[in-house]
Amino acid sequence: MKAIIAGKEISISLYQTATAENLMRVLPTGLDFHAFAHEYRAMGRHALNVAHVPMTSKLAKNSLYYDDRLEALCLMKDDVDITPEKRTCLARLSAEDVASLDGLEQFYVYLDNDEE
Repeated sequence: MKAIIAGKEISISLYQTATAENLMRVLPTGLDFHAFAHEYRAMGRHALNVAHVPMTSKLAKNSLYYDDRLEALCLMKDDVDITPEKRTCLARLSAEDVASLDGLEQFYVYLDNDEE
């Protein structure tokens, strides 16, 4: 998947899960991410399937998660434990790409399938 994050194009390799496949079906799409305590969060336009996918409470910095409770994509700024809640991980981004967002309160992300 390719993404244009705050004007910078990057490639994101999604993990092969039903949730990631579900996300690919709704592309292309644009999302507004907003800064929260330990993450950037964008409310999705479509609920994604989380049935039969690994879920975790221990969220890793620089990773993209789907929160089915909020129907939101979440990009982590820090490692954080959200027990008892859980999310499914969609991808890990480079530390450099996430660090380039430091200080932003909000930014726009355009997601598209990178396959022609």
